[in-house]
Amino acid sequence: MPLDLETGHCKGFGFVQFAKLEDAKAAQSLNGKVEIAGRTIKVSSVTEHVGTQDTGAKSADFDDDDGGGLVS
Repeated sequence: MPLDLETGHCKGFGFVQFAKLEDAKAAQSLNGKVEIAGRTIKVSSVTEHVGTQDTGAKSADFDDDDGGGLVS
């Protein structure tokens, strides 16, 4: 899980990588429907632009053959 470099605390999101693209798509159905620690999770797909955002992750971290990554 990405950490804030200034505070050392979690940024409040994480990445999940799926072996199968259809599993990643199925996980998107959880968007806004599940709570963890009292917070509703948001689920969306990761694009190649992740490496250019300030997430602490690089798009190469999500490279796989047919799987998909999600941000929650």
